[in-house]
Amino acid sequence: MLDYLFVPGTTHGKLLRRNLRIEAKLRLVLCKHNVIPRRGDKVEVRFTEVPVLYMLMHGSPIVPFQFLVLSNIWIGQNSGERKIVPHCRLITALLKLYGAIGPEDKGSYKRFKPFDIQHLGSGWEYKESERYHKLKTDGKRWRALKADARPLLPATSD
Repeated sequence: MLDYLFVPGTTHGKLLRRNLRIEAKLRLVLCKHNVIPRRGDKVEVRFTEVPVLYMLMHGSPIVPFQFLVLSNIWIGQNSGERKIVPHCRLITALLKLYGAIGPEDKGSYKRFKPFDIQHLGSGWEYKESERYHKLKTDGKRWRALKADARPLLPATSD
């Protein structure tokens, strides 16, 4: 399997991305963005990516869905800091489709503080004009057109 993905003679030691064949490099990019996402080091090829790459290159064997789910959860939870599980909405939708999660299951919710434009903190300045919301800090300015702003007439400016 490794000889099919890597340049001959480079499969000893660490599996590095630069030693992949060109087709495998292209498929690894697709794999990292869509199948088993990567947050950190992109120089090495992880062992969980090798069977997925082989399947994409060769067409068989088919990698089971359970392997992809467990790999995604392992990547999200096996670290010193908490990370979100990649593709969690897709995994949740598939688990609901196959009846593993019922409609009565609520999951977990994270508390959040609602954003209030009047309490931005120090260093921020908010102004409102007839057409725009204006935000200013440290010499930078942002303008956002209001949803109900009147259209400009020809030969008029803001």
